[in-house]
Amino acid sequence: MTENNLSDFPTRDTALIGAAGVHFVVSELSLRGLIALPTIRNTANVDVIVTNKQGTWQANPGIAGGTPEGIR
Repeated sequence: MTENNLSDFPTRDTALIGAAGVHFVVSELSLRGLIALPTIRNTANVDVIVTNKQGTWQANPGIAGGTPEGIR
């Protein structure tokens, strides 16, 4: 068996990691009964729009995918 070096693996695209994080958060919020929509990349400081089914509550969390802070 040979040892794997990190240089043997392709680098990770941070944009793809961020998009995966946003979609993960959207899916978790949806599972909890909220309406969650990812925004397009050029929306400043808003990654997800979240509302309840009645439309009486709204939040716009920013998602920091791949960082220890998580949600900013």
